[in-house]
Amino acid sequence: MGCSKIFWSICLDLEIKVEKIQPAYTSKTCSKCLSRKTQRPKQEQFVCLDCNYQLDADLNGSRNIENFYRNLNGLPVNITQVKTFKVDQSYDSLES
Repeated sequence: MGCSKIFWSICLDLEIKVEKIQPAYTSKTCSKCLSRKTQRPKQEQFVCLDCNYQLDADLNGSRNIENFYRNLNGLPVNITQVKTFKVDQSYDSLES
């Protein structure tokens, strides 16, 4: 799944840094011990068979994406610099 040219243009205009993170194994890797010996008993549930860590599968995947970003850049994610906007907002309203 790729990002649209409009998305990239908006991020560039708003000076939002965007990194492409390889999504491979983000949902299969334990965000606590990095094991790939895991199970998904239900779509929303993640269980590591090595360290017995259990949490929401989406949360586990998002933590892995954050960790992959940190490893790629060697930098912490600065939450104070994260900009959010609603998907249904028009481009003009994002500039204000």
